[in-house]
Amino acid sequence: MTLCWIELTVFLLDDTYFRLYRESNPALKNITWISVAGTIDELKAVAADLQSHGNKHSSEMAKKIYAAIPRFEEGENVGGIEAPV
Repeated sequence: MTLCWIELTVFLLDDTYFRLYRESNPALKNITWISVAGTIDELKAVAADLQSHGNKHSSEMAKKIYAAIPRFEEGENVGGIEAPV
């Protein structure tokens, strides 16, 4: 998977409390955003994949994703309401 640029965006959705998107190709005139993760396990897999690329930008993004995971884990059970599975 080639990730040109990742924007970590948090949305309150019906099926999950967050979603990770990547930009299709920033050089194109019409840019589309593709969902790459909607669960914590998928988020961890994306971060691991980024770390395996071995370049500086991928490693920095992986660190940011790993740093955000505890926030998402806390948000799964806010106010006694469990997050949808």
